[in-house]
Amino acid sequence: MFPQYLVLLFLGSSLLIALILSRGATLLKSPLIVGYIVAGALFSPDVFHFISNEQIESLEIINLIVLSLIGFGIGGEKNLVKRY
Repeated sequence: MFPQYLVLLFLGSSLLIALILSRGATLLKSPLIVGYIVAGALFSPDVFHFISNEQIESLEIINLIVLSLIGFGIGGEKNLVKRY
């Protein structure tokens, strides 16, 4: 079992980096999702090995919630215009 304080440290640092990178993406005139994707790639087990695949599987409910919130964010940025 992974120590709880390390999981909280990982979650907090990944949220902070995602926030910083998403703000940087807006400076480049890109959507926020670009910053989130880059942060997710950096914190994945394939790049810097901050977390293992088993630990990611244990955070499945958090992944579901975060992906839902990102989906709502993307939908909020989408402009729907009726064209006749």
